[in-house]
Amino acid sequence: VLFRSTYNYVHTYTAQRWAERFVSDLKEASQDTAEATAAIPPPLSLKEVVKTYANSKRRLIVLGLIGTIAPIAARRRSLRVKRSVVESISTLCSDPNNTVLVMSSFGRDLVEHAVGHLSNVWLAAESGFCYKQGGSNNEWKSLIDNVDLGWMDGVAEVFQYFVERTPGSYVERTNTSLSWHYKDAIPDFGAVQAKDLLVHLWAGPLTNAPAEVVVGAFSVEVRPANVSKAAVLERLTSTEFGSINTFDFALCMGNFLWKDEDVFAFLSKGKLVSHSSPLITRKSSYDLLPTSNGVSEKTLDLNAAAICADRKTFLVTVGSKTSHAQYHVRDNEEVTRLLYELASTGETKTVG
Repeated sequence: VLFRSTYNYVHTYTAQRWAERFVSDLKEASQDTAEATAAIPPPLSLKEVVKTYANSKRRLIVLGLIGTIAPIAARRRSLRVKRSVVESISTLCSDPNNTVLVMSSFGRDLVEHAVGHLSNVWLAAESGFCYKQGGSNNEWKSLIDNVDLGWMDGVAEVFQYFVERTPGSYVERTNTSLSWHYKDAIPDFGAVQAKDLLVHLWAGPLTNAPAEVVVGAFSVEVRPANVSKAAVLERLTSTEFGSINTFDFALCMGNFLWKDEDVFAFLSKGKLVSHSSPLITRKSSYDLLPTSNGVSEKTLDLNAAAICADRKTFLVTVGSKTSHAQYHVRDNEEVTRLLYELASTGETKTVG
């Protein structure tokens, strides 16, 4: 099996691709040896955000879905967004000075069901693989054309194998990704199974596949390479919103995985930061595994607070946890309160 896999790789890919893959692996190894620099950011001052919002002229608001504008649900299909939150987002979208984007790892149907009926809100689903403007007349667009999803069936088989052997675990599937969740499994046993699952993935369906593994606190997701929330935000600001530099106010709030915190880097620097090669991001299975305090994946040192000081940018994680965001809010209830206050400010004062 190993010989056949190696033989097929040599006859399929060019020397240039091998070199790019080799350099990518070196970069990943370097990142894995770096010390984690994240800390728990300070609490967000809602009053300061509202004041800055009121005095700005062009605003970008980026919101996560699960755990941000909606409570964390046991299963994705039980997702619900409160009517008061929908009304606040609708009010923010009605202001021509505002651009509002809701992004999620959920499938496009669930994202559209949550807030897609709002015609002026922008949506990004499947971890950024597809995006559209809200409203039934608008079509979804893909971040990557002609994406290779040949690995999905093999990954599905591996995930199903572990579902049968890990009581309480389950699989969720979108058009372009698969994720295995074990939050409801016995904790220690689930973590051991996650480690074994990663080994099966790299030794099997993900060998030389154009896909990447993203590990959460109690999940393992496989998605196409080069798909991320930062990548889709870069696409939207270059094709739909106008340059990121045209906004004098930016608010990004989300309960994001470590891998997707590169959206904070993009908003702070106006460009994608330290993306790996266009092939595949393959980290050590053991380095990616969650710990008792969360995920141990190494991330970028964004130094976001210093970079954003003059740009009226608020990068906010939801929950008191280690993050490269500037600030944190306690939970999605505090997000709800902030959105309401911003919407109320917009109704009472419009800045031209």
